[in-house]
Amino acid sequence: MTGPVFATLVPTWVQLWGLPEQCKTRNLGSKVGETLGSVLETDLFSIRGKEDRSLKMKVMLDITKPLRRSIKISGNNQKVMEVNLKYERIGNFCYYCGFIGHEVRNCQQNLEDTAVGQSKEEQWGSWLRAEQVGGK
Repeated sequence: MTGPVFATLVPTWVQLWGLPEQCKTRNLGSKVGETLGSVLETDLFSIRGKEDRSLKMKVMLDITKPLRRSIKISGNNQKVMEVNLKYERIGNFCYYCGFIGHEVRNCQQNLEDTAVGQSKEEQWGSWLRAEQVGGK
């Protein structure tokens, strides 16, 4: 008899923040999305109350890895820019290790690091949650 099977790939909308408007293309969304997982969909969405649009990708996110906070991309002029990522409708995740499924108070890595006096500053935070979801 085998135990329960848990999905490790979860379809998740990921938003790109900090991109210049002229860079917001489905093609770029697909390329960036491929670095996060297999891309299911890419589109531009209106931001409520603003002229700007948001580039989003729906990817099969591997939840056995920590959430990525940002991604570096190079433009046509070879200038590298860092783009922030925000995730839509993600559940609990740990601000200490970046993994989905638990919070800091239940983080084995945090407990182990604290026990040996090697506790680190939290690198993840609520800012990874997308405030606005949906809306083309």
